Amino acid sequence: YVIGTAGLEPDASRLREQLRLSLAEYMLPSAFVSLESLPLTANGKL
Repeated sequence: YVIGTAGLEPDASRLREQLRLSLAEYMLPSAFVSLESLPLTANGKL
């Protein structure tokens, strides 16, 4: 899951490039899901 900042949609190819610098190939996500914010419970917890 990816949360964009300032209303900008995250770019999957750019995210993948950045992750490739610090993760092994098998650890790279095959897909990214864009959300406006993380879902919270009624108590405000993740």
